[in-house]
Amino acid sequence: MSLPSAALASEITLQSTDGTLKFVGEFIDFQDDHYIIKTNLGNISIGSAGVTCAGDACPDLAAAEAQPAAQPAAPAEFVSGPVTLQSFDGALKFEGELIAITDGNYIVRTQLGDLQIQTNSVTCEGEPCPKVDVASLEPAQEEELKPRDVDDIRVTLTSFDGDLKFVGDLVDITNGKYVIRTNLGELRVSASTVSCEGPACPAVGGEILETAQADDSAPIEINYTISGSELIGENMMPLLMSGYAASKNAAVKMTDQPEQGGAVASLIGDNGNGDNLGSYLVASTSTEQAFQALLAGEAQIAMASRRIRPYEVQLLQNAGAGDIDGADQERVIALDNLVIVTHPDNAIAQISTEDLKGIYSGLITNWSQLGGSDAPINVLTMAPETASRSFFEERIFDGKGAGKNNRQTVVESDADMAAQVQADPNAIGYVGYAFQTGTKPVTLVNACGIPSVPDAFSAKTEEYLLSRRLYLYNRADNLDAEAAQFLEYAVSENADAMIAKSGFINLDVARRTQSETDARAVSLENTKAGTRAEQNAISEMLAEMAQHDRLSTTFRFRMGSSRMDEKARDELPRLVQYLKDLPEGTEVTLVGFTDSVGLFNKNQSLSISRASQVLNEINTAAEGSLNGLNFKVMGFGPLAPSTCNDTDDGRALNRRVEIWIRKGQASG
Repeated sequence: MSLPSAALASEITLQSTDGTLKFVGEFIDFQDDHYIIKTNLGNISIGSAGVTCAGDACPDLAAAEAQPAAQPAAPAEFVSGPVTLQSFDGALKFEGELIAITDGNYIVRTQLGDLQIQTNSVTCEGEPCPKVDVASLEPAQEEELKPRDVDDIRVTLTSFDGDLKFVGDLVDITNGKYVIRTNLGELRVSASTVSCEGPACPAVGGEILETAQADDSAPIEINYTISGSELIGENMMPLLMSGYAASKNAAVKMTDQPEQGGAVASLIGDNGNGDNLGSYLVASTSTEQAFQALLAGEAQIAMASRRIRPYEVQLLQNAGAGDIDGADQERVIALDNLVIVTHPDNAIAQISTEDLKGIYSGLITNWSQLGGSDAPINVLTMAPETASRSFFEERIFDGKGAGKNNRQTVVESDADMAAQVQADPNAIGYVGYAFQTGTKPVTLVNACGIPSVPDAFSAKTEEYLLSRRLYLYNRADNLDAEAAQFLEYAVSENADAMIAKSGFINLDVARRTQSETDARAVSLENTKAGTRAEQNAISEMLAEMAQHDRLSTTFRFRMGSSRMDEKARDELPRLVQYLKDLPEGTEVTLVGFTDSVGLFNKNQSLSISRASQVLNEINTAAEGSLNGLNFKVMGFGPLAPSTCNDTDDGRALNRRVEIWIRKGQASG
C-alpha cells in the first residue's frame, strides 16, 4: 500500500534503533513498508522496521499494510550502467552507476565516491546486474585484522552536512578513502566528504579550543598575519588552522582580538597542553584590502575571493614583492558556488540568466511570467558591501550593478537568506554552496541556451556560471619557513576534508559517468553540423562519451598563452596521484576543445595539439610513474562548449582539455 506523501522535499531523519545508521533527506513516498527519501546518494529506500522517523513529513505507519519481502532480482551479465542494490532484509537500498564487479564486490559510483559493496550481501536490480550465480563471485577470505578491541577499530563516518552516517570497523585508509566493514560489506568513502570519529580515525583536524575574548591590556604577540576576504577568513581559515595544527600534533586556540585587527589563532603544542608554537592574526576584511596589506608589507599571506588584477600585480612587483601571480606565490585553495535558490515547493526548476537579470532589476515581478504560479516574486539580496553581492552583480549584470529595485529585501548573511527562502514559497535568493540545504537550487541557463547545474562537479570543471575560485597569495620577501609550511598544507590533499567541512568545494579529483541523457549529450545530438567533418566529429564524440567517465580535472590556459592557468597548474599533482592509483592498463583519454573562432578542421587539429601538450605535462610531472596506463589523445574543436563564445572570458573557458577514463575501470 502507498501512503499519501507529504509535500515533496519535506525533510525527515531516519535513525536505526541501534544508532549506527542515520539518513536525512527529502521524503518522497512510503511504499511496501519502506521510506523513500532523496539524498546526495540518490533515492534511498529504507525499511521501516528498525528505524525511527523524525520530521513533520513522517507518514502515519498505522495506515500501512504489510507487504511480502521483495524477491532478489534475476542476475544478469555485467555492463556498466545504473543499478539498485538492496540488502536482503530490505533495510538499505543504494542507487548509483555500476562501474565494475571485482573481487566479489560491486563498485558503484555515487556523489560520495565509489562505494564497494559485497555481491553476496545485496540483491542487484538493473540491466548491468550480472546474469551469473553471485555465489561464484564470493570474495576470497580476507586477511584477519590484528587482534584489537572492537571499540578501537569502530568508526563513525558522517557527511559534513550531517545527512549521512555510516558506522563500521575501519579496515584501511587508502587512496584518500576510508575503507570500513559494515553489514553491507566493505564501503569505501572519500575522506574529503566525511568526518571520522573513533580512536582509529587519523588526525585531520586539531582541536579548536574555546574562543576567548582577549584582555585589551594584554595583546598577543603576532608571528604571522593573514589578511583579506571575509568569506575565507571567517568560514574557512579557522578549520584550515585546525588541520594544520593536527599535522603538528597541536591544537588551535582562537582569541577575538579586535584591537589587533581580527582573531588570533594560536597553535598550542602537545594537543593543547604544550608550548605556543606560533600565533597567526586572521584579519577578515576584503580582497581589495588584502592586496593593500601585502603591498604595505603588513601581511605575509593574503586571502582573495577573486584573482589578482594586472595593476595590483604591477604595484606589488614594483614594491619588490616578487612574481605575485607565479606558481610560488599564487595558490587556488578552494572553489565556491553562488547558488540561486527558491522554496522547495516552487515549480520552477531552471531560470535563464536574462530572466534572473529581469527579476533583480524589477522587470519580472510575478512567477507566472516564468511559467510558474500566479504569485509575486519576493526578491532577496545581500547588503551592497558584501563579496557575494558584488560577485553576483558582476556575473549577472556584467559589473554594472542591478539598478534600483525597491522591491528587494536586503539580508545580512547566507544563513539568513536560506532561512527566509525556506519560509517563503514565493522567495528567490542566492547563497554560498554550503547554505543551500533546505532550499531548492535552480539550474541556470545562459544566453546560448547552455544549462549549468550548481553542483560540486560543475564547480570543479568551472562550468557553473556562478562558480568562483578562492586564493591565497604571499610576498616573496617576507615569508618565512613556518608560514610557507602552512601554505603547503593549505593546497595539499590533507586540507581537503577541512575545506569541505567549512562548506566550500575542494580540489579533490571527482569522477562522473557520462550518458546519452546528459544535458551535454542531448545538446550535442541537437547540434546542426555545417560540414561532414563536424557531423563525423559529433557522432564520434557521442560514441566516446558512452564509453568513458569524465574526471573533474579540466585544464585551461592563460589568455594568449600556452601556459596552464593557475588552477590547472595547482591541480596537476593531484591528477597525477589519482592516475597512479588506477589499475594497470586503464585507458585514459585526453580530450581537447577550442572556442568557435576559425574553421572547424583547423580548430579540431588545434584541440588535438593542445591535448597532446597536456599529456606531455602529465608525463613530465609523473616522472615515469604512469607507464602502466594506456594514454590516448582526441580533439573535437568547438563542439560542446561550456559557455557562450561571445566574450573573451567565455572563449577562454571553452579552450580546455578534459580527462576521460574508460568505463568499467575503477579508481583505486
